[in-house]
Amino acid sequence: MGRAKSVAEFKAAMQPCNLPMFNAVVADTGGNIFYVYNGAVPRRSTKFDWTKPVDGANPETEWQGYLRFDELPQVENPKCGFVQNCNQSFLSTTPVAKELLAGRWTRIPRRATFPRT
Repeated sequence: MGRAKSVAEFKAAMQPCNLPMFNAVVADTGGNIFYVYNGAVPRRSTKFDWTKPVDGANPETEWQGYLRFDELPQVENPKCGFVQNCNQSFLSTTPVAKELLAGRWTRIPRRATFPRT
């Protein structure tokens, strides 16, 4: 990751998902930006409501491998023109979430709202 010279090289370095959990934001000199909620995220059965306790004695609660890199929440060159992260949920830190979950967010920063430099 540290040797990547472009967003594409950075994404290639992240593909194996060898980090336990790691929000990553990267930009390159070509004007590309990328965000990924990366990590070894377990694939779990959809038969359960994982927001509530589940019976761990049930073998169907076992992890079924890990999500692939392309299945993780991520965005490249979002329409809003930026990404922001504070190591919290990607859904609460930036209008990019609108592109990840269409229809849930409506506030996108506009150039006119920023002071001239």
